[in-house]
Amino acid sequence: MKNEVRWIAGTGQRAMVTIELETSREINLDGDKSTMSCCDMYIRGEIDGQTVGYAIEKITGHPVCVAKIGKLGIKQTEYDLIKKAISEIENTPEWQEKLARIAKSEKESMEYEKHRRFMNKIMSE
Repeated sequence: MKNEVRWIAGTGQRAMVTIELETSREINLDGDKSTMSCCDMYIRGEIDGQTVGYAIEKITGHPVCVAKIGKLGIKQTEYDLIKKAISEIENTPEWQEKLARIAKSEKESMEYEKHRRFMNKIMSE
């Protein structure tokens, strides 16, 4: 899934932010090609077709821009569109499944850590 937000920047240049959900990736295994499943979100900012950054940073105290990606300043209207595009990707079944896997893993890790501390306490007495 790929979403794009396009606009004309204050300098007159074409600005674009691409938000992409990658669900499979081809990897090279010493010359053998294999496809592995994944669930990663990529955000890329471009000005006139040239990539300027990969992560959104919030800005405070700037009179016009509320966020930036590299050298690309983002106004509130574009920021809202970008957030909407990110939200659409986060609402996909693949992303929700990823969040569920992460939550399950964290829960199992907490249970293991609790048991480890308990056993450590018993063994040290």
